[in-house]
Amino acid sequence: MEKCAEYGISTDDLFYTEDEPGDAWYLVGDWAPAKAGASRHSDTTLVGILTTRARTGELITECREKGIDVADILTTDYAPSFITNEKNRFNAINTRLRQAKA
Repeated sequence: MEKCAEYGISTDDLFYTEDEPGDAWYLVGDWAPAKAGASRHSDTTLVGILTTRARTGELITECREKGIDVADILTTDYAPSFITNEKNRFNAINTRLRQAKA
């Protein structure tokens, strides 16, 4: 989270902004609807998403420093799943950076 904040990367979409309505009477145990500020993903998935976003931010910074244009990659949607999309975006930027170094 700190790295994402440092790079100015939004993480708002990863958390609930308001309390989720509803009561699932059919679920047993200590289940409760999500509250504002709760993660939309499991801890493991959340860490993966944040890591990918932070690493992508580092690559974007490196590309800017070297004059490599990646604007087209940042606006491309590679897959319907935003998690897959972010991983593909990271790979595309990394590939372009490696090609520029060669």
